[in-house]
Parts: sequence; C-alpha cells; structure tokens
Amino acid sequence: MSADLAQELLNELGSSLEKLETQHTALLQFLRDQGIVTDDQLAPYLTQAGKASNVRWLGARIRLEHLFSAEKHREEQVAEKEQHKAEVAQAPSQDHGKEAKSKDDKDNGEAERQREAAVTNAAAESTGAQAVSENDSKKEVRATSEDGKTSTK
Repeated sequence: MSADLAQELLNELGSSLEKLETQHTALLQFLRDQGIVTDDQLAPYLTQAGKASNVRWLGARIRLEHLFSAEKHREEQVAEKEQHKAEVAQAPSQDHGKEAKSKDDKDNGEAERQREAAVTNAAAESTGAQAVSENDSKKEVRATSEDGKTSTK
C-alpha cells in the first residue's frame, strides 16, 4: 500500500475520532452540569455502549485488515509479474546458444532420418530390380527349354 493512501486513511480516521470525542465530552459535561444524570446512573449505559462500540470497531479493524491484505497481495502479484518479465527478458539472451544448438541437433536428426529413408528406398528398389532380373532369367530359361535353343535377349 502506498504511504500516501495510509496517511490519508489515518488523517480521516483521526479527524473523525477527534470530532466524536469532542461531542461525547460536551454531552457528558452538559448532562452533569444540568444535574440530569450522575456518574452512577450513567455507568451501566457507558458499559453497554462500550461493548457495542467494541463490536463495531472490531468489524472496522477486520474490514481494514482485509483491505490492506488485498492491496498487499495485489502489490506482490505485480512485483512477481515484473520479476517474471525481467527473467524472461534475460532468458533469451542466455538461452540463444542453447536454442541454436537445439536447432542444429534437430536439423541433424532430420537429415539422418532422410538418409535412412533414402537407403531403405534404394534397398527396396534394388530388391525389386533383382526380382525383375530373376523373372527375366526364368523367362529366358523357359524360352530356351521350349525351343531347345539357347537364346539371349
């Protein structure tokens, strides 16, 4: 919470309490001077009023504590966000080398997969060509057996 806000709250609270105390003292003095009430007659009423006031002020303190803690929590979150932004801003410059290495590793891995695929395809084509070659040889052998002659194609 900002110091200005706290100062403003204390000024408002202080001026309100000062006004209430002035009214309270003037009223009691008036009643005593007029002989309307004695201190003994006023004592039970002051006790009852004190208890009610205690409850009201307890509620006020709880509300104020809630407001202060909410403001403090908000300020902590803002500070954490600023700290996180600062860390993120510093992280790319520190991790730039790591990112470049990671990219090179990824590119190397992709190139390796492409080489493996090419070797596999070449092997498959070679096997297919060999099978075609064997089929041609078998046809030649059959043609030779049928004709009784050896022919070459």
